[in-house]
Amino acid sequence: RRRRDGGRSRLSGKVPVVSEGSLSQSALARHHFDRLTKILEARGWKLTQGAVLLDFGCGAGQLVKTAIDHGLDAYGCDVDFEAAVRHLTADETVVFDDLRSQGRLVDVETDRVGTRGTEWLPIGSVPQPFQKYRLPFDDEVFDVVVSTEVLEHVFNYSDVVAELHRVMKPGAVFLQMFPP
Repeated sequence: RRRRDGGRSRLSGKVPVVSEGSLSQSALARHHFDRLTKILEARGWKLTQGAVLLDFGCGAGQLVKTAIDHGLDAYGCDVDFEAAVRHLTADETVVFDDLRSQGRLVDVETDRVGTRGTEWLPIGSVPQPFQKYRLPFDDEVFDVVVSTEVLEHVFNYSDVVAELHRVMKPGAVFLQMFPP
């Protein structure tokens, strides 16, 4: 059955839509940071100077860079940085390399051996999930843990959430953004 509005969302025109393909990595990170800030403030939580933030599944680290530029003590982690940097501009590559050399972008330790996290698989095959994740951070370090369009790719939510909870300070904020 065809909708009377021609199939368009009734919200179009009311909700700003950002096409990820139309933005650079850094512009997209600024958009996500602004959205993150507004969501937190709407719930009574303000990001303050020096707050310690973790971007779980940080890709090339552009959100980490944006958070640092806004006065936060930000870090990121990912299971496959190699895939994240394939399409960066020269300037974005410099930012990525700088953040890696500062220890602000770190690898998530997993039990997967000998394969990359985003390897292409034959049609019909099932990817082997990581059985465990280990974030390379001490307990109770972060004031804020965020991820942008990451958790929908996770196979074992309870283990991941438990590990994220381990690195969060008591009273920390945990914000996960999912694609529309």
